[in-house]
Amino acid sequence: MLFKKKTSFDAYVEQGKDDPNIVFIDVREKEEYLQGHVNKSINIPLSNIQNIKIEKSKSLYVYCLSGARSKMACMYLKQMGYHDITNIGGIAKSKKGYLQ
Repeated sequence: MLFKKKTSFDAYVEQGKDDPNIVFIDVREKEEYLQGHVNKSINIPLSNIQNIKIEKSKSLYVYCLSGARSKMACMYLKQMGYHDITNIGGIAKSKKGYLQ
């Protein structure tokens, strides 16, 4: 197989929802977060990502609305010494209806 199938936003949520080592980070602004978010996610807007207070041993699943801010956040987190980071993309691509 030449191309690996991309994991969907919803598949990442299902994969990580019961794993205590995975922390979901929503990098949207607070107002956006309040409109709908992944259960048990932590809201750390991209503009405040430098203030993150999560153990570096945790696996971080980072998302935003479309995937652009989460991509930037992942770059910053790597620079800050986090290693297990996954950009799960944009919540707008979810079929589960998190946004209300």
